This record gives sequence, C-alpha cells and structure tokens, in this order.
Amino acid sequence: MPLIERISGSLSSYSLKHRVFNIFLFSGTLIGALDWVITGLISLKDPVSLHAISVGFLLICYYFGRAKKVFTPIFITIAAIGIITILSAALILNEGSESKVLPAMICSFTVFFVSTESRLTMLVVAMHVIGLILSVSLSFFYPEWTINYYNGSARLVDNIFFLLMLVVLLYIVLSVIRDMVTHERRSLRNKDIYLNQQNLLIQDLLKELNHRVKNNLQVISALLSLQAYRAQNPEAVLALNEGRSRLESMALLHKKLYQDNFFNQIALAEYIDDLVVHVLGDQNVCVKRSIEDIMLTADQAIPLGLILNEVFTNIKKRLNDQDPDSMILIKTKFDSQNVRICIKDNSQHNIQQFFDTEQPNVGKELIEMLVSQLDGSCKIKLNKQGELEIRIKFKLKY
Repeated sequence: MPLIERISGSLSSYSLKHRVFNIFLFSGTLIGALDWVITGLISLKDPVSLHAISVGFLLICYYFGRAKKVFTPIFITIAAIGIITILSAALILNEGSESKVLPAMICSFTVFFVSTESRLTMLVVAMHVIGLILSVSLSFFYPEWTINYYNGSARLVDNIFFLLMLVVLLYIVLSVIRDMVTHERRSLRNKDIYLNQQNLLIQDLLKELNHRVKNNLQVISALLSLQAYRAQNPEAVLALNEGRSRLESMALLHKKLYQDNFFNQIALAEYIDDLVVHVLGDQNVCVKRSIEDIMLTADQAIPLGLILNEVFTNIKKRLNDQDPDSMILIKTKFDSQNVRICIKDNSQHNIQQFFDTEQPNVGKELIEMLVSQLDGSCKIKLNKQGELEIRIKFKLKY
C-alpha cells in the first residue's frame, strides 16, 4: 500500500473527504512537532504548552479519524473548534496578522471547506471567520501579548520552514484529491467502455431477434400461400390470403426494426410507404401522401400497421381498373401528443358497407380490437365531396 494511503486510509474504506481530513490531521501533527523543534532551535520565547497542546490534540484527532474511522459531524465540529482555538492563540502570540499562522488558518479553512457538507460547512466557515477576526482584533488591541522574534534572521528562518511545511501539506492533500479524481475517471471510463460493449451486444441481439421474427413470419406467410394455392374453396383461399397479407405487414415492421438503428422505434412515413407498396403496389391508383416525421414504438406500430393493412386491403378489393381517376390521399398530423391519420378515397366504390355491416366480419372486428389496443378511435364516413374518409386517432407513447 502506498505511503499516502497508509496515512489517509484506503480508497475502498474511506471516502475522499475523510482521506483529505486524515491527511490534514496527520500533517498538522507533524508540522506542529517540527515547528516546536524549529522554534526551540532559533530560541524563540514561545510557550512550550501551546505546541504540546496542539500536537497532542491533533494526534488524538488523527487516531480517532484514521484508526477508529470516525468521521461524524460532531467529531469534525470538535476538531474544528480545537484547531481554530490553537491557531487563533498562535496568531495572537506570533505578531498578529503578519505571522506565519495566517497561512495555516487559511489552509485549515480550505481543508474543512472541502471535507464538510451543507450546514456543517457553513458552521465551520463561520467559526474560522470568527476566530480570525477575534485573534487579529486581540493582537491589535493587546500588542503586549505578542511574542516577538529576537532578530530578522530568526523570523525569516521560522517563517520559511513553516511555509515549506504548509506547501508540503497542500501538496499531499492535492495529491490525494488528484489520485481520487484519477481513480474515479478511470473507473468511469471502464464503466463507460463496459456499458458501450453491453449496448452493442444488446443492439446485436435486438437486430438478430427482429431478423428471426421477420424470417419466421415470412415462413408462416409462405405456408399460408402454399395452403391457399392448394385450397379449393374460394372463401378459404380469400381468408388464407388475407391472413398472409397481415403477417407480411408485421414482417415489414420487423424488417425495418433490424435494418434501422432505432431498434424499438420506426418512422411512420417509411412504414406507410412500405405498406402502400405491399398492398396497393400492383393497382392502377394514385396514392398521395402528406406524412409528418413521427416515430412510433413497436408496440404501437404493429397494431397500426395491421389497421392500415386492413383498410388498404379492403380499398383494393373494390378498386376499379377502368377508373383512371382513382386517388387515395393519406395524411398524418401530430398535435398535443395525439397522432391523427386521415385516409381519403375518391373512387366510385364505397367500402363503408364493409365497416357498417352487422354481419360477422373478421376485418371489422380486427380493426375494432386493434384500435382499442391503441387506446384510440377510428371514424369512417362520406365527406361532402362524396369521398370515403377514414380518420384514426391515438395518443403517441414514448
């Protein structure tokens, strides 16, 4: 284990704020002891008791923070009160705001600010500000309390050594933060790589799933086509061909899903184009489209595709090849989270009877069931121009 981790604690057992606080306590203890020695070497008349109290207090705090893993708001508050009191006393005794203690007070403020959260941060900041103002004021009003250096050399040596120790402290603290940030970045990068790999795997699985579903639907469609070819009853042939057409409309959807990169969404315009080509491609009819760019989920696209397939199939049944003016208009609109689809047919036939008949009808029941599945509505009427008008409305889901 690296030395810094031995001092601050391991990454797995201690949070970043706890590790920074432990580094601060350990470094404070070490700086206090070294300052005690340096002060004695330059013969500064500094009370020994202040150094002893500061070193002892910081050592006790470090023991509880590192060995006992204590990092509660009460513990931080007690440590802040003790450290601010010691620094304030040192600030008064060592030439007021011109002394070496002022940088130490700023360093303490920074570490406590980084190591605490919300209300505790505000409390610690207020304590530092009050301690700083109080100590500077006392040193100003009571200059006789100040213990001066014997000469400029002693003051220079003391301040240089103390500032160097503060620089070392800040370096260690920043190193811990940098290592932790680097570790978090590496961890996030690894997670990002893993998630991207999983995403690609899921995309491949979805593509393969939709591809297999499409193939299976095409196999079933081929079986129905073969059965219709062998059937003798015209009604059975018609029913089989209608079932095959419905399956192929679903196969178109799954083909679009695995060919595009959306996997669970499909462009309504492209899907309607495919359905028109699939159902009405071989008919002598003009199909005009005015379709907005709307993305549907697969859960909504499947029932809607079956509804449109049913509508187009029944329009196809009654198309007259001798009518060159036959035209179908398909228009979509998206407003207020609702998708509106309007289909107009101006040919001379009328398929409204197909929907209005009271006789059992698979197509009619299928449309009603699918519209209910979409939580929407389907209205069929003749407009003022005598055109068949089919309006489908449902709420878009994401």
